[in-house]
Amino acid sequence: MSTRSLPALREELAIFPGPLDSLDGKPTGIIHDAVRHRFYRIGLRELVILQHWQGGDTLATLHARLNQANHGPIPRVSLEEIAFLADFLKKNQLVQHTQQPLVSPPQSSWLRTLLTHYLSIRIPLLTPDRWLQRLVPWTQFFDAPAGIVLFWLLVLAAWFMTMQQMDRFIDALPEVFDAQGAMILAVAVFLAKAVHELGHALTAKRLGLNVPTMGIAFLVLWPVLYTELSETWKLSSKTDRLAIAKGGIQAELMLAVWATVLWNLWPDGNIREALFLLATTTWIVTLAINTSPFMRFDGYFILSDWLDIPNLHPRAFAMGRWWLRCRLLGVSLPPPEPWSLGKRWFLIGFAYATWIYRVTLFVTIAWLVYHFFFKILGLILLGVELTWFVIRPIGLEIREWGAVMRGASWGVVVLRLGGWLVVGMGLLFYPWSVNVEMAALLRPERLLAIYPPQEGQIDQVYVVPGQFVRQGERMVRLDALELNLKLQLSQARRMVFQRRLDLSATSLENLENQASLSQQLAQEMVRLEGLRDQREKLTMTAPIAGRVVMVMDHLHEGRWVGTKQPLLTLAAPVWQVQGYVGEADLHTMVLGSRGWFYSATLEVPAIAVRLSSVVLADSQKIDLPELASIHGGGIPSAHASDGQIVAKVPVYRSAMTVIGAVPEGLERIHRGTVRIRGGRESVWDAFFKWAVSHLIRESGF
Repeated sequence: MSTRSLPALREELAIFPGPLDSLDGKPTGIIHDAVRHRFYRIGLRELVILQHWQGGDTLATLHARLNQANHGPIPRVSLEEIAFLADFLKKNQLVQHTQQPLVSPPQSSWLRTLLTHYLSIRIPLLTPDRWLQRLVPWTQFFDAPAGIVLFWLLVLAAWFMTMQQMDRFIDALPEVFDAQGAMILAVAVFLAKAVHELGHALTAKRLGLNVPTMGIAFLVLWPVLYTELSETWKLSSKTDRLAIAKGGIQAELMLAVWATVLWNLWPDGNIREALFLLATTTWIVTLAINTSPFMRFDGYFILSDWLDIPNLHPRAFAMGRWWLRCRLLGVSLPPPEPWSLGKRWFLIGFAYATWIYRVTLFVTIAWLVYHFFFKILGLILLGVELTWFVIRPIGLEIREWGAVMRGASWGVVVLRLGGWLVVGMGLLFYPWSVNVEMAALLRPERLLAIYPPQEGQIDQVYVVPGQFVRQGERMVRLDALELNLKLQLSQARRMVFQRRLDLSATSLENLENQASLSQQLAQEMVRLEGLRDQREKLTMTAPIAGRVVMVMDHLHEGRWVGTKQPLLTLAAPVWQVQGYVGEADLHTMVLGSRGWFYSATLEVPAIAVRLSSVVLADSQKIDLPELASIHGGGIPSAHASDGQIVAKVPVYRSAMTVIGAVPEGLERIHRGTVRIRGGRESVWDAFFKWAVSHLIRESGF
């Protein structure tokens, strides 16, 4: 090995000082590959080796030169360290091409390349460095103290203005869930993400860095914008690196504040809908995704710079694997790096949290791949996702255990692994208590719409919304002009018939018509009585005791009303909860189980309920439209050809009796969620039933 020849470093490489190492506080160096826009941080020992590096020397020559030089407290450099650094330089293409490469570059098959890169494909579109330089003077105000003060003043203004019309702000959300709203959402998301990337790029440019490219990346074929910021590692200041990492989120939050202010001032229309989305949806999604430190998004770089631990993921994963091997195999291994106890436990916990997050993410991606392609290809890709990104890493780690245990006794290890296996099987097959959640409505047991008995004019209104009325209590009185005329005419006819009947006894001729007059008078009396009954019905009374929960708009004295629109709605004082339970939870439902109804709004507290019935037949048509997704509910649904609402997933109708107190003055139907205690079920049973039901449902190729 000592006669091995060293290649020459590439001439365009630059090596300059880096920040102090977070582990031991020693100086570090940065290798800048300007052609490939890559930066590599190296330790002090590697930096010293590169200072004496000369192409064409052998390992032995460089080793002797290093050990002859005086490098202060740095221990002697070994041949193995020099060889490892040479391999690293060659692997990362940092040396000039030679006829006999030290390490043959690994040749990846097209299949391996496809599998590892289709999740993330980058396409550079712009070289923005020049025009970013022109934009910097125009945007420096936002980072100045005056700009920060203006931002917080806008936050206060947006808050006060929105509170003045909070009802309109909340009601604006359903307006964006249509075809036109989807287009507006796409435009708003693109604008927000463009501002986000500009926030990163302008901050980097303000700190003197180059921004070589901006473009579009496809994450599982989903397009996202990206900015090349590899020069961030030129910065030795942790504060500056944090500023770049936070720049995108700060820019998007600033955009959201401006959008909120403008939404309050802009007239109704498409632009106002876009402003609403910028003020709500886009920045919330950004915080939910970009602040996560478990993927290489903004949150990861913010955490890495804040802790001053570069390459946070690989170093945490190394600590996680070390801890796992020590605990499972019962061996004593030196830690990969000599971290303090606090940082050691943080890195181990962070590694496992990241692994759990990524396993969940990869399984979700696999499921999305299955549903976005036709089923045969979807099944293949689903298997590839699970094998490549979940099963393969586990297999590699198990294979590594063999190298760790080489030459050691496996007896104790087998017992230890067997114990862990028993614990895992127990957790898998133990029947755990199950809590079931379902979308539900809190509604009166009976809702009665009150219609006018005939067309007329409002004469008097006796009730107001929210008022409780007793059975028979007056609510509205109508005045019908046509009925009044009929009454007057009928009374006049009755008087005429009565007068003629009285005169019939005075002459022989009238006496002969007495029987006919008596019959006509009787008929008119019946007609008059019927008209009087109709007039009495114009005074509308409550058919049941209940609360007035809805009153027709602009119901006031003097308004004319027809018979096809209800004047008001009465709700019986008895309340019930109805909802739909999913197929996966159906078999765990136990009649008589107790639970709680949680309203989607804060105005109704949790209400105790008891499960009274479950319909075991699949409810294909949703007769509680408030729970359908097309009306803002939680059940995936669509309109059928006949206009009815149908569920996209199997759901089963359930009813619950309210056993807790319902707040006084409740006036309308409330949408929410019921959380109820189900039976007992093991994790394995739940997974097996879920897998079988999905296999049966998806088997129709």
